[in-house]
Amino acid sequence: MKKTLLGLVLMGALFVVSCKEKTTEEKVEDAVESVGNDIENAANETGDAIENAADKTGEAVENAVDKTGEALENAADKTEEALKKD
Repeated sequence: MKKTLLGLVLMGALFVVSCKEKTTEEKVEDAVESVGNDIENAANETGDAIENAADKTGEAVENAVDKTGEALENAADKTEEALKKD
């Protein structure tokens, strides 16, 4: 009987302790952790945006180089044709 009563008292104490309201310190810790997670997420999103911008810039440069090369080839061909006509 004593063991059963002691077990119930311990379970009741555990229930009371585990269901209590958070202290101000615990609330602050949760808030700080949340802010840290938000900062980390924002940093990751910023890094992704920078990486995407760099990829797009690289593609734009490659396209510009290709078009410039084509334009130079066309100009050389036209110049060569013009010289042949003379």
